[in-house]
Amino acid sequence: MEKLRWTALMILSAMIFLIAQIVIVLNQEVLEAVPSFLRGYLATHIPYLAVFITIAIGARLMHSSIWKLISRRIRMECIAIPAAIYALMLILMDIIYAGSISQTGIGPWVFTVQAAVVIILTPMQAAAEEIFFRAIPLRIAYGERMPERLSRALPFIIFSGVFFLLPHLGNREVEAAASILPLLYYFSWGALAAFLAIASEGFEATAAMHAVNNIHIALFVNYSSSSMMTEALFINSVLPSDIISIIAVYIVFAATFMALRRTGSIKEGFING
Repeated sequence: MEKLRWTALMILSAMIFLIAQIVIVLNQEVLEAVPSFLRGYLATHIPYLAVFITIAIGARLMHSSIWKLISRRIRMECIAIPAAIYALMLILMDIIYAGSISQTGIGPWVFTVQAAVVIILTPMQAAAEEIFFRAIPLRIAYGERMPERLSRALPFIIFSGVFFLLPHLGNREVEAAASILPLLYYFSWGALAAFLAIASEGFEATAAMHAVNNIHIALFVNYSSSSMMTEALFINSVLPSDIISIIAVYIVFAATFMALRRTGSIKEGFING
């Protein structure tokens, strides 16, 4: 019965997301009162906000909370350490791609207003995605107790990679790419996030990494053909899903895993047990 309820909440959340998208597409005049530089970002993120609220209400009705879906106990080290490591990786990637990055000329007022909106909404969007694509499916598959061993978690990890990839097939950067590398990028991100979440018994790390990634794109270095329609400080003419980006994702997840293991946040014997 419990798994059926989580399945129903997941289906309801997907329907709410689609309805919110359709309403925005059919009633674009609703956003006309919003400054033009925010319209694309809000049109993309309002459906995620609707999903966040839906899951929060649904979890409460099931005598739980949205925070317990993320982790039984929110651990600050599982937020701060992954966020710092991921931010460092993004800075290093910006240095590597410095030759293809140029300034956009965004004004300070536009950037300040945009930053306030992005910093509020992006963490909710990232949390909504982590819960929808990984936390709730994990509950449906295994119940409240996460797999103790990698061998038992592996089918879900592969599923999570595929499941995370599917809705990103329509992203502008995927359509603009001339290879399957963006597909491999999204599959890898989804699978590695599931691996790290199960190993650490919580989704704080992956939600923090997801939020840092999206805030960086929205505010600091966006890229051509981006689905994140904001005016960042810089623009990168290279898509962030080439082979170097994919290798960087594996490195940053490995570094985060090792750092969290040193803090005792990784289950003992998860890989070798």
